[in-house]
Amino acid sequence: MLLSLKDAYEEALRRNDVKAIVVTGARGKFSGGFDITAFVGIHSLSVDQPKVGFISIDIITNMLEGARKPSVAAIDGVALGGGLEVAMACHASISTSTAQLGLPELQLEIIPGFRGTQQLPKSC
Repeated sequence: MLLSLKDAYEEALRRNDVKAIVVTGARGKFSGGFDITAFVGIHSLSVDQPKVGFISIDIITNMLEGARKPSVAAIDGVALGGGLEVAMACHASISTSTAQLGLPELQLEIIPGFRGTQQLPKSC
């Protein structure tokens, strides 16, 4: 998902006819977060494979937060965990009155990996 977001974002940044970027989900969900099982075996990756954390930092911090075009997260439904962190990395966000936002990994005593603890106080 992150690599697809990166590709779409890069294309939007290249195009002269795109003045702003709206990040949204589908079927009533912004993003339910990331599958924790995707991180299983992360320490066994070879040197040639980029680690998930480095990819996410590059996309979230360098691309979304540092973009020269404004971006808005349009949140409907749930925006949880890494999905909420993607939304917070946008320059602004808007949500429906029924949207559910949260960092459920905190209940598992896991620190949000995409700067969520730094972004959340700035977003309030």
